[in-house]
Amino acid sequence: MEKVSLYYITALLLVASLGACGDDKLGDSIFVDSTEELNPLDQWLLDNYTAPYNIDFRYKWTDKDEDYNFDYTPASYDKSIIVANALKYAYLDVLSEAWGENFTRGFVPRVINLVGTAKYTSATSTTATVTNAFTTNGMKITINRVNETPDQPTIGWLSDHWLKTIYHESCHALADKKPYPDDFKTISNTNYLGEDWNISSYTLAQAHTLGFVSRYARENDSEDFVETLSIYVTRSKVVGDGTADLDRDRAETWGEIMIAAGDDGAAIINKKLDIIKNYLKSSWGVSLDDLRRVFERHAEMIGTIDLSKLEEE
Repeated sequence: MEKVSLYYITALLLVASLGACGDDKLGDSIFVDSTEELNPLDQWLLDNYTAPYNIDFRYKWTDKDEDYNFDYTPASYDKSIIVANALKYAYLDVLSEAWGENFTRGFVPRVINLVGTAKYTSATSTTATVTNAFTTNGMKITINRVNETPDQPTIGWLSDHWLKTIYHESCHALADKKPYPDDFKTISNTNYLGEDWNISSYTLAQAHTLGFVSRYARENDSEDFVETLSIYVTRSKVVGDGTADLDRDRAETWGEIMIAAGDDGAAIINKKLDIIKNYLKSSWGVSLDDLRRVFERHAEMIGTIDLSKLEEE
């Protein structure tokens, strides 16, 4: 009986204790997630990237996004605004106007990650590259050298540094979902180089005369396909403005590429281009020339836009 009574008394004391503090305010839980206040760029990105396209646009430094084999600097806030504006105007708006917002939503990367500085490969006696932009699993685009972006970049500068790469990766997404014709693969199959495409002795001039729009197009037929498509769009009427660390003897516009290729090389490039146009029309119901025309108009206008300001919708 004494044991039962002791339990009973203890229970009564516990109930009384709980009742006595029932009116007291409890402190904030240490397990409640803190909410970071959105700055103007954060809100603009939600409105212009996340909501319409389901894109996670990252400009703030996160270790999980970076390669520990390289030294990086975070992207600056002001330069991130310029890149975000330029990418929207010269990429997302172009795709959506030419091919529709629903179409665009299905093929843009899910993550765009900005890094302030460059990524350099290890140099050897024959190869050394600076990576301006690259993709991870086709779903994430990392744009390097953001802090080098001019306050008012030209369309030529943007194409050189990362815009062409982003179109390139979007083209891969199309080809991955619906393969392009085997006829394309056989046109230049004897002139692909695999990973040796970047050896310095395989020059751009040689690539053009063999029917390639770039040196990288010589890696394999897949890269040849998307390089031809993306350069046809982004180098249509671009006026080269020059950046010393890039290949300055390259042809700047599509017309110059065709001249550099000569009659034989140009005929091969045009044959590839015809297959690409027919593929897009028959497999996707879209026109490559429509995309090119919209890009050209946006390219001509981008110099009149203040990319340093976040415009309201």
